[in-house]
Amino acid sequence: MAARQSDLRLYLDVIPEGSKAEPPQGSIMVFLKHFDTSKQTLLGVGKSYVPRNSKVSDLFPIINERMRWTPGTPLKLYEVGFHSLGTFVVP
Repeated sequence: MAARQSDLRLYLDVIPEGSKAEPPQGSIMVFLKHFDTSKQTLLGVGKSYVPRNSKVSDLFPIINERMRWTPGTPLKLYEVGFHSLGTFVVP
């Protein structure tokens, strides 16, 4: 993915038949992405529902599991908003 690429990206959340369509009460959906600095590529890792009052560090075990990294692997997290390229988040 090139820097400042203007391709339209779409996320479609497919809900398995028989599953609840509503997220857990009081939670928010967080999109997890991995940016490979050596290859300059962005990979969508998935989504996770977390309680609205969670700390950023609460995502560490989820991310390590999804990426198949050793538990406790140190991480740097960035928040990507609609109008920003990425802001470092302090756990």
